[in-house]
Amino acid sequence: MNSNLAAALLIATVAWAQDSNPATSPQPHAAQVRELIAGFRVAMMVGVVAELGIPDILHRGPKSAEDLARETKIHAPSLYRVLRTLASYGVFHEDDSHRFRQTPVSELLRADAPGSQRELARSVVREMAWRSTGQMLEAVRTGKTGMQLAFGMELWDYLSKHPADEKAFNDRMSSNTKRESAEITKAYDFSNAASVVDLGGGEGVLLAAILNANPKAQATLFEQASVIEAAKRSLAAEAARRIEFVTGDFFKAVPQARDLYILKNIIHDWDDDRSVDILSICRKAMKTDSKLLIVEGVVPSGNDPSPTKIMDINMLVMTGGRERTEAEHRALLTKAGLRLSRIVPVTPSTSIVEAVPAP
Repeated sequence: MNSNLAAALLIATVAWAQDSNPATSPQPHAAQVRELIAGFRVAMMVGVVAELGIPDILHRGPKSAEDLARETKIHAPSLYRVLRTLASYGVFHEDDSHRFRQTPVSELLRADAPGSQRELARSVVREMAWRSTGQMLEAVRTGKTGMQLAFGMELWDYLSKHPADEKAFNDRMSSNTKRESAEITKAYDFSNAASVVDLGGGEGVLLAAILNANPKAQATLFEQASVIEAAKRSLAAEAARRIEFVTGDFFKAVPQARDLYILKNIIHDWDDDRSVDILSICRKAMKTDSKLLIVEGVVPSGNDPSPTKIMDINMLVMTGGRERTEAEHRALLTKAGLRLSRIVPVTPSTSIVEAVPAP
């Protein structure tokens, strides 16, 4: 190696170490800045181990990187470096014999863990996620989505042409809904709704939870034909008997005269004009005493961190939609002939925005 280059690398390494040590750094926030900059690498490593199923294997007991590599048929030295780094973030724990074991963090990356985050982690390593996010600078410059810039098409067109990605996307949505359904049915009283329709309701996970909480209700799952077939296969027989399966396009028409209309993680996928179109179609179908629930994030005011603010950036690059504040939700509903009646918090990332027909 050229001696000048070697010297420069040594100086840079020492500077990095000093800047990362608050006791010696002339810039006390340098370490924080470096952690923020490195964040995308950490996210990718979490996605890698989730995709490989490492947390599921370690659930059976501690193993070395070599053992894990043999079981997953991958390169042991590279895997070790990833696991060692993740251990420094508390994802795993490395013992003195260089074996790794689970922590409460990695338990949540197991496929069958209560509240599992595995599908979310796996989505990070899919090409559509990292390539579209890599276009963020140009997206901010132009207002175009990262999907359009990276692939020349929007998310829904891309998914229709890539069945494996579409399945992974639907699996993640179902996983999210399964994790949140108990909280949703605990936060909102569904007992007064005799008829419920979930528009774009995926595989019917939320509807099944609502029917379980309200034994007298009948439900309608409104979805694309391919998703409905998957729902019929995955739903328990009792729930399926109480669900009417209807295919359609919520930009054109939705089932008429239901007591309750649910839009979970739908409106945030679209810009304001298209969101108003969806809400207006719903308003036309609603009875005078119907209610509509928008189940998604409500962005809080102030400078505190919020999962909704990160999700808003995901919407910027992936769909062209957005997470909205209470005022922005209210404005959309008003344009569609609806009135925001209340907001019911569910989790830090999810609320129920309840609306009724405007007088």
